[in-house]
This record gives sequence, structure tokens and C-alpha cells, in this order.
Amino acid sequence: MPHMLVTWICRAMEAVLLLLVGAAPWLFGSVHPLAELLLFGGLGLLALLWIARIVAERCAVWNLCSITLVLAMMCALTMAQIVPVPRNWLAVISPGTDKLRSELLPEKPEEFPSAAEQPQLPTTATVSLAPWATRHVLVQMIAALFVFSLVRSNFSSPETIYRLAIVAVFNGVALSAIGLAQWVSSKPNMVFWTFASEGQVFGPFICRNHFAYYINMSMGLGIGLLLRSQYFQTDAPGSRKPLSALSNMLQDPWLMWIGSALVVMAAGLCCSLSRGGLAAFVIAAVVCLAMQWRHAGRLAHWSSGVVFVLFGLAVTAWLGAGTVGRRLATVWETNIIVEEGRGSVWSRALKLFHNADGEPTFPWFGTGMGTFRFVEPLTRGPADLNNLIHEHMHNDFLEVLLEGGIFQLALVLTLAFLIFRIGFQALQRHQATGTGAMVTGALFGLVSVAIHSTVDFGLHVPAVTLLAVTIAGCLSNLGEPASAVADAVPSRSLAWLPAVTQAAVLVVIGVFVLDYAWRSERVERYRLAANATTPDQMDKKIAYLEAAVAYTPNDPLLQAAAGDAYRERQHRCHKQCELILIMAGANLNCPWLANSAASLIPPVTGDTVKSFEHYFQARNQCPLIVQPNLFMAAYDYQCRRADPAEVYLGRACKLDPSNSGSWYVAGRMALKQGRWDNAWKYWRRSLECDRSHLDDIVAKAAPFLSAELLIDRVLPPDPEVVYQALLYLETTTDLGTDEKLYLNRAIELLAVRPLNLSQQLILKARIEDRLDRKEAAIDSYRRALEIEPRQGEWRLELCKLLRNTGKLDEAQRELGVLESLSGLHSEARDLREAIATQKARGGSGDR
Repeated sequence: MPHMLVTWICRAMEAVLLLLVGAAPWLFGSVHPLAELLLFGGLGLLALLWIARIVAERCAVWNLCSITLVLAMMCALTMAQIVPVPRNWLAVISPGTDKLRSELLPEKPEEFPSAAEQPQLPTTATVSLAPWATRHVLVQMIAALFVFSLVRSNFSSPETIYRLAIVAVFNGVALSAIGLAQWVSSKPNMVFWTFASEGQVFGPFICRNHFAYYINMSMGLGIGLLLRSQYFQTDAPGSRKPLSALSNMLQDPWLMWIGSALVVMAAGLCCSLSRGGLAAFVIAAVVCLAMQWRHAGRLAHWSSGVVFVLFGLAVTAWLGAGTVGRRLATVWETNIIVEEGRGSVWSRALKLFHNADGEPTFPWFGTGMGTFRFVEPLTRGPADLNNLIHEHMHNDFLEVLLEGGIFQLALVLTLAFLIFRIGFQALQRHQATGTGAMVTGALFGLVSVAIHSTVDFGLHVPAVTLLAVTIAGCLSNLGEPASAVADAVPSRSLAWLPAVTQAAVLVVIGVFVLDYAWRSERVERYRLAANATTPDQMDKKIAYLEAAVAYTPNDPLLQAAAGDAYRERQHRCHKQCELILIMAGANLNCPWLANSAASLIPPVTGDTVKSFEHYFQARNQCPLIVQPNLFMAAYDYQCRRADPAEVYLGRACKLDPSNSGSWYVAGRMALKQGRWDNAWKYWRRSLECDRSHLDDIVAKAAPFLSAELLIDRVLPPDPEVVYQALLYLETTTDLGTDEKLYLNRAIELLAVRPLNLSQQLILKARIEDRLDRKEAAIDSYRRALEIEPRQGEWRLELCKLLRNTGKLDEAQRELGVLESLSGLHSEARDLREAIATQKARGGSGDR
């Protein structure tokens, strides 16, 4: 009876695990907190079943191996990153972290007026610069360790990987079918035709590259099922005749079902347009063919599988060969890494690993797992986008090096080596058998994951990690020698202490991950509710954010969002009070009251204090948050103790060098304090980032500088910025001869740049027109329209220029082209009538 009970418990565990593997991708890859809660709930059920087996066996059920040990060491190292240590220890363990904290935190805490409790700076610090993010990664790593140990200790039968393959193949076909249906009938950023995503989706995954990760592993297991057939075995009956085997294969229903499934998944992989996924598939295929050649001595009738490759290509061609072909062509026509900006992100981020002198700053323990999104802005320059958040590095190995240091990367590489070594051992043990074919397919999937991870970050997706860890656990069981598997069977002679200890550990792990997932789901619910509020519902928004903070007070982003909400409400209230006082002054015929309305309102209110408290908590949790420094720069004069405003602004600029707003405020502060050179330098940097503050900067700098000095010291060497500054100054001052200074400077800058963009050609045309170089301007207009012929505004400008130069016939022809492309609006019709009138009065056409 106990043996039968254990068998049923193991079957129940396997059924729950396969259900999780199949269901995880359908909830956006389980990246949403609600999906993660459901996934962790399934893991909690598996922990209970494991405990039930321990009770039934009356002994510990645990099969320790080198892979389990490495996974445990990775978890321990991540846990060490969030353990507070004294600051003098931190300087030795992670000098970069200690230096950043010293630069970004004041020596003594600020004393803000009216605060109920003056906050204190922590006396200890963590290696991780964002412990909250590291804790999230730690939970996922513990879950991965749990799943691997579960498979390793409870599923020793070779049939487990066979059943896993069936689930993965059927799931892969369904995911591909949904993805293909969306691909031909939905927008590229819509999941399930309903939910908008910021990227290009495929199937239920919010990123097409995540789909490629999962489908490559599913196809690998499907290839294992295909190779398991007698037609692909070297010693199977009838295997000596490849052509007859092909004929018989096409009449085998089971084999045709597997082959058709591979065709659908191959079409889905191609149409997902994931170049990294396709490259990983090809490299994994080459590796597995090499292994098959090495172990079998020859390729076991690989020609019989060519028919499925042809079917897959045919389906892809039918669905959209043009789109797929153009996408694939970019692999050899362009440098993908440079084109998509990944190379610049890699090179910039790796500079954090060492300082300007080449000395390592985060050598051994990194910046903290999960902190890339916080540390990446430190490396940005003016040309980098400041409104783009890089959640990950698009290279899991480099990201581990930066976040976990040399120790964590060494563990990751050791883990990969151990998994593939045990896979090769499994291939040797089960050579020329159906189980050996399944091992080949499993290795195919894991090789594709390793290759794909060099250009993407799919292992951060729970659905992908769950399938990969389950495959690795099955491979580990198949690679163990028979004696080792026998030794792993628990002995009844063991004492009760290991069993109780293991059960207690499983309970702790289950409670820990479930509590974390439940809190995360509640926080996400309140956060989404806060984002859904309208601007006039600030009270409701603040209530939602405060409720979210109550669940996770150590989340710096949530604390900063609450501080932003209080500050926005205070700003709205300030404006309303100011408007009321102005109206009261007008009604009472009191000009003094109307003119002094803003100064009569107290700058510090209850909302201001709440903002300070939330910002201070956010900075304590993660010193890389920008908002607290901007807030203190605005209110430093109100504090009894605080650093000067320029210090806070300097920190804000250091934290996000590509943010034009911080540089603009720093320049305004420097100008107010009479530090002219610093003001011009800061404003020039702001304009190098973007032109959002161009008008304000030009308006404030122009009274102090001549046109020549303004161009040289404030305006960056960007012809568009120089031209836009000219357009603004024309509306406020009489430029006189200074106009040519701006125009000539813009032309000089355009001459330095290659004129291969239509926007640059149009800018050159407009400047040449103003410099009275009409023929050159006409030529620039024509070259720009050759690149973008449907730009009606540009063509209309050309028509006006042609009319002004007396080329009436050409202007009429261009108007005809404009009418054929987009029709004529009122201004174009007026121009046509004016040209017709001019020709009737003055002559026959072009001169």
C-alpha cells in the first residue's frame, strides 16, 4: 500500500508540473504578477505533494547532484547581495557600490520642516544598489532550484521526458497557431487582439523573442519524438533503405502528426521574425547533427526528414515570405547588434565594471541581480534616449557579469557546463535507443536557449525558465549511471531528522514564494488602479498608491510614484489657490493682492512633507532614483539641514546624464547664482540631449550673450538646433545682420554631416532659400522628395519656391504631382490660382 501511494503521489506531481509547463506561456509568459501568483501557487501544491511523499516514505526524498549544488550557490550569492553589511566592509567587497553611495547620499540626513519624524540614514548598506529588484530575482532563482530538485528527486523514469515532449509539442503547435493567426489579422503590438504591448508580440508572449525561446525548446523535444521513430534509428528494421523509409514514413499517422506539428512550429518561428531565435535554431541543429555523427558514426537517415523542412518552408512562403525574407536578409545585410543599439548598450554598461583608470569597481559581487535598469542610465550620453527603459541587457551572460560579478558569472558558466556534460553522458548511455533520441531533442532545446541568450533575455520569463529547468532536470536523471539512480532511492533506515528538516524547508520555501507573489499581485492591482485615475482624481490615486506601498514598502519605484502623486496634488492646489487670490484681488480692486498671489501661498504643505517622506524612503532603498534629488534641489532652502541645491542637481545629472530637464534646471540655478560659465555649459548639455527646453534656454541666454557667443557657447553643433533657435529669436527680437550668422553656422554644420537623410536635405533647402541661394535650394528640395515623395508639405514649399523664382510651369507640374498623391488642400488650391493668374498677367511660363 505505501508503494502504491508513493506511485500515485509521484504521478500527481508529474501531472501538476506538466500542467504548469503547458499553462505558463498562455498568461503572457507568466510575467504578470497575477500569472506569477498562479504559477507559484502550483509550485506550492507541488511542495505539499512532495511533503506527502516524505510522510509516506517516512524518510527524506532528496537526490543531491552537482547541478543542484551550483543552483543553491547562485541563490546564496544573490541572497548575500541583499544582506546589510557595515560600510567599511562594503568598501572592500564592492568599491563601486560604496563610492556611488558616498556620492549620492548626504553625510547627514536632511531635516525637513513639519515632518512628523525626521528620517535617519542607514548605518549599513547592501552590495545591491536596488535590494528590492534583487529580492525579486532571488525568488525566481529559488523557484528554479525547487523545480529542478523536484524533477531530480521524484521523476527518475525515462518516460517523464517523453510525456514532457508531448505536452511541449502540443503546446507549441497551439502557441504557433495563435501567433500566426494574430500575425495575419492583428496589429503587431496587440496580445490576443485585445491587450496593447509596448513591443512586437507573437502569440501570448509580449515579446516575439520570448516566443522563440519557448518554441525552440518545444521543437527540440518534437525533434526528439521524430527521431524516436524506427525510421530514424540505425538498427531498426527497414532502416537500410532511406527512400523506402521515406515512403513508409509518409504513411505512418503518428509520425505525420509529429512532422506536421514541427511544420507549424517552424512556420511560427519564422513568422515571429526573431532573428536571434532563428540563428539559435540553426546553430542548435548543427550542434545536434555533429553529436549524432559523433555517437552514431553517421547521420541516421537524415534524408528522411527533409520532407518536413520543405513543408515548413512552403508554409512560411505561403504566409509571408516577403516579410520573413526581408527580416532575415538584415542578418547579413546589416550589423544587427549596431543597428538595434545593443552593442552601444553593452559597451556603455560594461564601463561600469571598471572606472576610467581601468580599476574594477563591481568586480566580485556586481551591482546586484536585477539592477540593470537602475544602473544603465549612469552610462548614457547626450545622444542616448532618456525616455527608454532598458529592463535587461539583451545578453544574459554580460548582464550576469555586471549584476552578479565574476563569482556569479563563474557559477552560471559552471552550471551550463554541468548541464551539457550530463546531457552528453545521457546521450552515451542511451545511444541508438528511443530515449537517446529524446536526449538529442532535449539538448537541441537547451543549446538554442544558450545561444539565444547571447543576444536576448528570455530566461527572465518564468514560462521559459520553467520549461528549461524541467528539461535540465530530466536530462540530469537520464545522464546518471544506473548505480547512482539506484543509490538515490531513499532508505528506510534513515533517521527521522532529515525527513523533518526537508519537510520544514519545503514549507518555508512554499510560504516564502507564495507570500511574495501574493504581495506583488496586490501591489500591481493597486498600481494599475492608480494609473487608471484621471487628473482630477488625485485623492483616489494617492489612496491606491499608499495601499500599494503598505504591501511593499521596500519598492523604491513605488515610493517615488507616491511622492510624485503628492507633489502633483500640492502643485495643483497651489495653482488653484493662486488663481483664487488673483480673482479676489481683481474683484476687490487690489492690484497688490493680485500681483503677490504666488508669494502668499506657503511653499510647504502637508503634501510637500509626504512627498519628502516617500522620496527619502525611495532614496534609502535605491540611491539611483532621480526624483528625490530634484525635489531637494527645489526645497533645500526650506530645510534646517540639507546639501546645497547645486549638489542635488549634480547628483540628478549624474544619475541620468541624458535627461535634458535636469541639465536645464541646473543651468537655471547656476544663472541665478551668477555662475555664467556653468549655466552655458549645463544648457548646452541639455540641448545636446533634446530640444524640449530650447525656447526657454535661448530666451534666458540671449540677453547676456551676443549672437556669436550664443552659437559658440550655448548651442550645440547641431544644425537643426541652430535653425530652431533662429526661428524663435525672430519672433522676439530684431536680429538684423545676426540672422546670417545663424544661417551660415547651420550650413557649416550640415556640410560636416553626410546628407543622406531627407530631413537634413529639407533643412538645407530652407536655409539656402533664406540665404537667397534659390537654385541650390530647389536642388535640395528635389533630392529630399526623391527619398520621400509623399511628403506633401515639402512639395508645397518647393512649389512656392518655384513660383517665387518665376518657374511657373514647373510649379504647376509639382502641384499636379501633389494632387495625384494626396489631393489639394486650400493653401495648395490658392497657390494654383495665384500661379494661373500670374501666368495670365505676366507671361507664358518659366524664365
